[in-house]
Amino acid sequence: MFGVILDADIQLVDNEVYTLENQDLDYRDFTAYYRTRVAGDDKVGLMYARLSVSPTSYLRETAVHVYRKTDFNGQIPPIQASTHDRLDRFVINFSKTGGLGRWVRWTLEKRFAPKLHTCLSRNQATVQKEACLVSRNEEMNDSMAYLKNQLNDTDILQEYFIPQDRMPEFVDGLRSMARQDGSNLLNVTIRVVQKDGVTALPYAKQDMFAFVLYFNQRLNDKECRILRKTTVDLIDLAISLRGTFYLPYQLYYSSEQLRQAYPEIDAFFLAKQRFDPERLFSSKFYEKYAQ
Repeated sequence: MFGVILDADIQLVDNEVYTLENQDLDYRDFTAYYRTRVAGDDKVGLMYARLSVSPTSYLRETAVHVYRKTDFNGQIPPIQASTHDRLDRFVINFSKTGGLGRWVRWTLEKRFAPKLHTCLSRNQATVQKEACLVSRNEEMNDSMAYLKNQLNDTDILQEYFIPQDRMPEFVDGLRSMARQDGSNLLNVTIRVVQKDGVTALPYAKQDMFAFVLYFNQRLNDKECRILRKTTVDLIDLAISLRGTFYLPYQLYYSSEQLRQAYPEIDAFFLAKQRFDPERLFSSKFYEKYAQ
């Protein structure tokens, strides 16, 4: 809302090779696992986790994926094109249909997803030959082609930032709200966000876990109302746990919720008026909340 970026300097870093470790946990054990096995370990290059959306373990079982740096003397191969987009598209679309589809998807993810990684061959690796060795570029490369379809629905992405010690409370609230409202929650990914002391509207005022939620809804008024209620309820939950939410998504939240999560917002709007008094740059967010 302040201007247009015309030029940027991007610093590149060398590609790395990791050993991939997979661990299944109860969601209540995730914070302790992260603090004892991941946090502070300089060898950890990437880490994320997913919560089960299967009816048999709904938002209770957690699949954790940790990538640790390893010595590698061979040549890292170039990124390979995905060969299973059609299968992924079928599984994801099937999971939209209900509990059976989500059970099938979670079962396949647990049993087969770790085997679908493009592991470097034993001829390329000189150490830890029994481990799955993957390159960072390969793991970070995702065309998202499997999300393309012609169904009469839409997928909604949301993100909430929760203090690490309040993680179980957020998951319990999310489980209860999604069930009560009947919202179609397809995926929950957990990532780590470090404290932000730089930006004008910091969503991480301390080290936090970010919950990336992926909802599906049909294109009708009823399901729009369902997801609106779930969103408003989740924002209230995040605020009650001293957390925040990602702003640029759907503008369902109230001005009061915005100011509770981001008390710096009025100073942000004053800066906007100072640097752009003629409102050359604007957005739906600014038009709704800056008045």
